[in-house]
Amino acid sequence: MRHQILNRAGFGGDAWTRGRIDALGLIGFLDEQLAPETISEASNLALTSRLGPLEPPDNLNELVQAHLVRGIYARRQLEQAVTMFWDNHFNTDWNEVAGFLYVYYSPQLDPTFPNKWFRNTTELHHRQFEEFRQLAFNGDFREIVWASATGPTMLIYLDTIENKKLRPNENYARELLELYTMGVDGGYTQRDVEELARVLTGWTVCKKSPANEGNPLAPCVDPFFGGTSDWTGHFDVNEHDSGQKVLFEGTPYEAVIPDTSGNPLAGADDLSLAIDAIVAHPATPRFISTKLLEAFVTEEPTEEMIDAVVLRWQQTDGTLREVLRAVFETDEALAPDLAGDKIKTPFEHIVSSYRGLSASTNFISQPLIENYLYVMGHNVHRNPVPTGYAERGRSWINTNAVLDRQKFGIDLATNFLYGANPASLVAGLTDPEAIVGVFADRLLGGQISPAQRARAVSFLTTNDAGNPAPFDSARINEVAAYILGLAQFLEQ
Repeated sequence: MRHQILNRAGFGGDAWTRGRIDALGLIGFLDEQLAPETISEASNLALTSRLGPLEPPDNLNELVQAHLVRGIYARRQLEQAVTMFWDNHFNTDWNEVAGFLYVYYSPQLDPTFPNKWFRNTTELHHRQFEEFRQLAFNGDFREIVWASATGPTMLIYLDTIENKKLRPNENYARELLELYTMGVDGGYTQRDVEELARVLTGWTVCKKSPANEGNPLAPCVDPFFGGTSDWTGHFDVNEHDSGQKVLFEGTPYEAVIPDTSGNPLAGADDLSLAIDAIVAHPATPRFISTKLLEAFVTEEPTEEMIDAVVLRWQQTDGTLREVLRAVFETDEALAPDLAGDKIKTPFEHIVSSYRGLSASTNFISQPLIENYLYVMGHNVHRNPVPTGYAERGRSWINTNAVLDRQKFGIDLATNFLYGANPASLVAGLTDPEAIVGVFADRLLGGQISPAQRARAVSFLTTNDAGNPAPFDSARINEVAAYILGLAQFLEQ
């Protein structure tokens, strides 16, 4: 169960997390991970020394590499995993945001082009990601919906900036209901989408002074010569439909958003009232609870599991830390028969490989593993589809995908540029069975079949011609690559 929980509540085990489980037990370890503020990273030099050059990021490559570094080295494993969950749930696309900002950083106007353009685009995604990190353990679901809805990346990505009172755009209204809160079968209607689109009219982005960031009614500054100003959400009262709106009309959850034509500035409150109504609808806690269970426990959660998480949601007003606690308190979270029930995403696969082999990253290997994310189809912050990346394994696994993962395992274990040295982990061992056992424990939690173990031992003790031969470090590294390529390592 230790291996199982290390894969579900993070990105696999390393010496620190395995030691914490030994000291605290599984439940104590989970409690600690659910309180990341109690876990100090100050002395974690493996993390802090690598994050220093990457944060704040100057471009998307540095942002993605920072995620990889945190996944590999952070002690706050659950915090990083959950933050990535919310960022994927409220997916936005770096390319869309960059396209919008391009005109403000053209070569004719910006002598540092494209550096400043890339930096400012990346800054918006980094800022949103860090806000999700803070809210994941210190906020409720209503707050994280608001942060996403009014953040500049989402306002740009799903065309809220094009949503005007005379030209309504339903893109974000539809996805807010279908993907981010209630689910496709949540009980809303096309009329609700239209009314919600009216609510969202007038929301756009502009540059504001840092002191006014987060104030949608504060004045904008010049987008070209705004000095230290930041792009942020803005409410344009002149483009807002101030008429009355009704959500979920004729149902027990009907919410009337009043006419604000007599006080146009009050139209900025329409979105807050709409989010209140959406979050209060019973479809929302059920949809989000299901998705959390699918991400962290099993792809097929039972109604009883969902009911338990929804109950905690209701008891805590959707406090995200407590809802997540309920997810890990389900019996199934620690059930041995659900070990391997989920397939790792490419990000999880790569990071858990590094952690399992105690591999080390640097300015050479970080771009290499970022490129493997691209090869495996996991382009963090560059998914053009609002659904985000799938949590279900069948979306990630096919013949080519498995081959890509196996090729990565070979490169990691045998190419020194990737920063691993598997042979050093078994230095001093001479028993082939013991050597294979070390890698099976580290990478598979000991879940290796007798036939797989026998093949690994046979490979280790023979040469390429199949004749008995003493093994060396190169042969040991190849055995580690073999174990990384087993089906069990794809699972969590």
